[in-house]
Amino acid sequence: MRSFVREKRVTISDFQEVNLFNRNDFQDMAVKEPRKKQKVTQPKNQTFNDKKSANYFYLLAQQFKQGDFHITLTYNALFLPETPELAKKELDNFFRRLKSRLQKKNVPLKFLAVTEYKLDDEGNYTQRIHHHVLIKREATNKAKDNGVTLEDILACWMKGTRWKKKSMGIVETDIIQVLDETQGIEDLVKYLTKGNRHKKGQRIWTASRNLERPMEHPKRDRKFSMRKLAQMCLSNSLKEDLAKEYIEWDIFHCKAFYSEYDGWHVKLRMRKRKRKVKKK
Repeated sequence: MRSFVREKRVTISDFQEVNLFNRNDFQDMAVKEPRKKQKVTQPKNQTFNDKKSANYFYLLAQQFKQGDFHITLTYNALFLPETPELAKKELDNFFRRLKSRLQKKNVPLKFLAVTEYKLDDEGNYTQRIHHHVLIKREATNKAKDNGVTLEDILACWMKGTRWKKKSMGIVETDIIQVLDETQGIEDLVKYLTKGNRHKKGQRIWTASRNLERPMEHPKRDRKFSMRKLAQMCLSNSLKEDLAKEYIEWDIFHCKAFYSEYDGWHVKLRMRKRKRKVKKK
């Protein structure tokens, strides 16, 4: 039975996640691997208690960039939902109103949302429910006044008839600022996925269907020998050594794991290196 190192790659926008791990022929016989590039399957259980679901959310978030919206939707006492299920309906209605408003401007609505709350053992709130939402601005000019605007968002977080509309709560709005192009919105994504704060099994994140989907590439075997991978993992220059293999990418996350059963496993996260434009 032969053993080898497998490279598994997933890409979305200018982001790439790479996993290097040991594999053998027996494992390959048990599971058929795709031979073509294909979309990563969206998990049914959209909760951060599930590792695959949390990683899928992380991948989707990589397409939000400098200038996009990060908003927090809160409820006042009059409109506070009694259950997380009712809060989901309120959020769905908000997106429905916003989508309808944007269609008049021929602007698509692309979003990624997290519902945050805390329940005690009896199912009662210990923390007010609220929503964190990432929205693509989708503007085509530098003034960004023909895409999604703050006015659009505020107008849709209201309920009531035309002349008796009331705000459902405070809307905190931030424009995403990227200080490090390689890191991207890494800190913001960590904040949105922080801790295990939610009732297990709840659907706590949702995304619009028109977002770009992460793509899984065909597996590549024997890019590294098992000995070379082990040597790099045991050295103090793992990130630098792997950077030579991925010269078109800037690696910002590099972590190695070891288990007696599976051997070495390396996880990399990187962003596409921008080409420098030569001045004439």
